[in-house]
Amino acid sequence: MNPWPQCRLKGDVTTDGSSAGKLSRGRHECDVRWVHHDGTGYLFARTRRVQISNETQSGSWRRISGTRSGEKVTDDVFTLSINHGAGPQGDGYAYFIFPGVDPRQLAKLANKNPCEILANTADVQAVYHAGDSALGAVFYSAGGFTASGWTVTADRSCALVYSRSGKTWTLSAADPACGSGPLTIVISRPDGRRVRELVTLPRGNRAGASVIVKVGGQAG
Repeated sequence: MNPWPQCRLKGDVTTDGSSAGKLSRGRHECDVRWVHHDGTGYLFARTRRVQISNETQSGSWRRISGTRSGEKVTDDVFTLSINHGAGPQGDGYAYFIFPGVDPRQLAKLANKNPCEILANTADVQAVYHAGDSALGAVFYSAGGFTASGWTVTADRSCALVYSRSGKTWTLSAADPACGSGPLTIVISRPDGRRVRELVTLPRGNRAGASVIVKVGGQAG
């Protein structure tokens, strides 16, 4: 079971799918494309069976830390989770989080999502937002992917964002594990332009920080 998110319940929980509409208080298992709570939308790439809890729960902070109080605490809690079962193999899922939307806006996003998943594997995850002309990717090891006219490679694990503002493309790259040193990224865009950028990730107390560079691109 993968509970996410888990927070204080605030207002209604609304879904589409097999339990479309505002959910009554309690525990629910339903097939959905999206779930909405407290101004935030959770949109799945495809219909998915999820578990939703919007009820009063009790417990103590000592359950997660022996140094915390054992006093019983009671509150209304919202939890959205996916039951993976025991020892899942080769399974996967993808979802988008849209803050600041209402259920009607979320339903429209489900019909016309501006975000496209380019890769979602154990080695690399990547998504492109057409409206913002922005590509984001996380490489868990050296490798690459090709999808929808894009080809992106990195010679080590890293996180990157490649985005356009006007006619200017910017590359932001980092190693969230606080690695440092050289990183080579090669990006071929759908328009035929190709970018090869060698960046040096910072060391010392700046290890893990992003390096941001303006980049061009060569044809072919």
